[in-house]
Amino acid sequence: MIKKLVLIDTDIIIDLLNGVPEAIKFFSGVYKGDFLAYYSIITEVELFAGISASNSEEERAIYDLLNALSVINLDQKSSKISGEIIRSKKIPFADSLIAGCALANKMNTIVTRNKKHFEKIGEMIKIEVPY
Repeated sequence: MIKKLVLIDTDIIIDLLNGVPEAIKFFSGVYKGDFLAYYSIITEVELFAGISASNSEEERAIYDLLNALSVINLDQKSSKISGEIIRSKKIPFADSLIAGCALANKMNTIVTRNKKHFEKIGEMIKIEVPY
């Protein structure tokens, strides 16, 4: 059976780090292997830019969580796609990079609560709001 590939947006990871019950439930499926979950290197930057990352305990929690997932790095292909999204869809820079990483790696599902930005991309990206 082929497992579904998803890219998890920063907001869902932040919810898990904050102990949001719905995020905990969602990530139980990730940990059980119900689907293959990835995050963008841009999400990692956003997490470490957060004020709570200055706390060593929170930093450790971020590392532990990210180590349980697979990372998608920014490369030339994702940079080109991201640039096209920024130019044509006018969505925020970080979200464009996250979407570009997903599309460049043949992932068409982004798990996020941030429908507003990602739905502007159109049919190329399926938005899954888990809670």
